[in-house]
Amino acid sequence: MNGNEVFELLRMESAYTLSLGQMSITILTGYLLIAFFIGARLTRFQVSFATAVYSVMYLSTAVSLSQSQTVLVHLAATLRDSGSEIPVISAANPVVSYVTTGLLYLGSIYFMWSVRHPRAE
Repeated sequence: MNGNEVFELLRMESAYTLSLGQMSITILTGYLLIAFFIGARLTRFQVSFATAVYSVMYLSTAVSLSQSQTVLVHLAATLRDSGSEIPVISAANPVVSYVTTGLLYLGSIYFMWSVRHPRAE
């Protein structure tokens, strides 16, 4: 593969990674809106179902996002190693992605819990 082909793959993977990030934020926002507006009125089954669906969707998107970032790092290194003059800055870091999405996930689950079980004042 020449440098231009690798660069085009890098651009496509970057667009895919961006769409995954947007999708995870959309899923997170939807869950938080459900929790905030109707979380206290949902039955235990409804909360369990919503949380299970949210967990599968959000965590699978987060894993895909981290894997995509690994591909980005590899493609950037391949482009650099091919001697291409195209400047590439690879700032993708799967570890940061795992930590960030993990904290967001745990925070959203805690938010639903706190809406369902408010503290007595």
